Amino acid sequence: MSFFKFIILISTCFLLVGCLGGGSDSSVSDNSNNSTSVDDPTTTPTPDTEPNPDKDPDPENPPIGPQPGDLSEPSEGIQGASYPEIGTTMNFDRNFALEPRSDSIKPIIAITYTPAPYIPNTSGTIQLWAADDIGGSGLKKIECKLDDNSYGDCDAQVNLSQLNEGLHTLTAKASDYDNNNSGEVSYTFYVDTTPPQVLITQAPSPLNNEDQADFQFSSSDEGSGVSHYECKINDSTFTQCSENETLNSLSEGHHSLTVRSVDSVGNKSSETNHIWIIDRSAPTITINKRPAQTVYTGTLSTINFSVSDTYSPTGINTSCTLNATPISCVNNQDLNIPTPSPTSYVFSVTATDALGNSASLSINWQSVNISEQRSTFQTIGEDRPVDILFVVDNSGSMDFERQNLAERIDGMINKIEGLDWQIAVTSTDMTNNDYKSDGRLLEFEGMTGQYILTPAMDPMAAQYSFGQTIQNFGNGSGNEEGILASKKVIERALAGETPHNQFIRDGADLSIVVLSDEDEASNGNNLRVTPQQFVNFVTNTFGGQKNMVFHSIISRPGDTACANGEGYNIGNTYDELSRLTGYGQLGGAIIGSVCEMDYTSQLADIGQSVKDLRNSINLDCNPFDSNNDGTPEVTVFYRANGGGTYQNYSGSFQVQNNKLIFDELLPPGDYRADYQCRIN
Repeated sequence: MSFFKFIILISTCFLLVGCLGGGSDSSVSDNSNNSTSVDDPTTTPTPDTEPNPDKDPDPENPPIGPQPGDLSEPSEGIQGASYPEIGTTMNFDRNFALEPRSDSIKPIIAITYTPAPYIPNTSGTIQLWAADDIGGSGLKKIECKLDDNSYGDCDAQVNLSQLNEGLHTLTAKASDYDNNNSGEVSYTFYVDTTPPQVLITQAPSPLNNEDQADFQFSSSDEGSGVSHYECKINDSTFTQCSENETLNSLSEGHHSLTVRSVDSVGNKSSETNHIWIIDRSAPTITINKRPAQTVYTGTLSTINFSVSDTYSPTGINTSCTLNATPISCVNNQDLNIPTPSPTSYVFSVTATDALGNSASLSINWQSVNISEQRSTFQTIGEDRPVDILFVVDNSGSMDFERQNLAERIDGMINKIEGLDWQIAVTSTDMTNNDYKSDGRLLEFEGMTGQYILTPAMDPMAAQYSFGQTIQNFGNGSGNEEGILASKKVIERALAGETPHNQFIRDGADLSIVVLSDEDEASNGNNLRVTPQQFVNFVTNTFGGQKNMVFHSIISRPGDTACANGEGYNIGNTYDELSRLTGYGQLGGAIIGSVCEMDYTSQLADIGQSVKDLRNSINLDCNPFDSNNDGTPEVTVFYRANGGGTYQNYSGSFQVQNNKLIFDELLPPGDYRADYQCRIN
């Protein structure tokens, strides 16, 4: 956009030969602008050594000069002389009809076009008009000077460029052929290219709960002066605003205000902004774990809750009560509440954020003290075998994890040395109908027709083949279903499919190891089989005679670092199934992390669990401590193979939840465990 308006004179201006002289760092070229100024031609020019209000204006007050569109009266000539009117064509021809040196009448000069008093550019145009008296020697030339430079010939249109910032004065005069000089005319203007500076002097707190925000701004400018402010709210466009700005009816959430100032010639300051958050909502309380509606006395009721706040995630105060009595509690940590006697319980949690927004949540349950006699029978053979099924996630994101498992499988095999074990592999892919999906066992690489590894094989060859198999069986579906795949393997065995019917052996324990960076059905939704349904399926299918443990190497609940890294979805469903099959017990499930850099210890723990499982008896429930002495009452009886009367078993054992873990290998025979289960 041009900052100058142009005016076309009625008659054509004649251009003088020459340019401005002197040592200025500014230059003169062509183009036009409009405004006029007239000085007294009789005044003798003096150096600009003293301040001149018309030439050195205060930057806060623009210089007073001709305004665009005005035509000034020419500088004063000789009284009685006759001059052409301003706007007539300038004639630079000599009048030869007049004797040389007989002309004593001064020419006149006027400024007919000027830039504005303040301009934002380093260039501008001033237009001059001059004339000699009619019948005089004739107008010879126009001379100009810029600031303190010397006079030099110039054209009627003076184009200034490369001007420094600050005040400038153009002075002009005209002379005729008899060397009569006009009076001087001049115009002072200011070049302003420096933008103003702006500050936010008042703003709302970075975090508050008010729907109104009060702002104050200040700005300074050393040139043309501050004209106005412009503001932008959030993602809107800039609009003019005042130095005291109030925003009303603001919504909850993140907000920003950006402000800039504009000086009188349009220079814009750099933008400065203020960001703040309005939070009027209470924190959100989520119950992650809670007791069943009815629990047995003598057990621990576990509660786990998490508190989150969208806009005020830090500084949240949490308090809890149990039956109206304050108790200690921590966000996202298990709270284990004893239930020693039959009663009702009410647990309440209150969360208050830094702004005082508060929310409360309560849960209730009751404990009952009812039990019934139970007996569990189990036959222990000469060698109690164990079948180990690896269910491996073969989606594209699992290359590193499969390699980690392959390189560390010896840590598990070493632990089960001496046992009658079998190892088979299937995938979590249940979407296709090819060799590596839908619960099919994988053929081990380098072992044609071999689907089951046994201790009879060369250990190094077996481990190498296992590693090659799980690393090279392609990219499967991202909708992982490890539990459903495990169920399908068992169903194929029951249907008599080979090699599945050779893998699932009568009387053998079953250890399942799932390796996945996501949950069942990818995110734990739309499950085709739940953890409890799978446990019930195994129990009902084998009449309670098959010990089954479900180990998980997953993105563990609460491990946010893993979930944000290699573990794409928390394995809550797999975690639940592992806990249903004895997590934390000898011979129970192991819950490992898929994000471990070295699986050695995790696989060794699984191997130890497999070994411990061989020396255990599963009960129908956690035995009930009927006399409240802190130890469940369990009696174990034994009879040798071939029948006879049951006798008390004198070997030592431990009760871990619903398992009896014996300290020594059980001799072959029939075993009966008597105990009590609590019921609703």
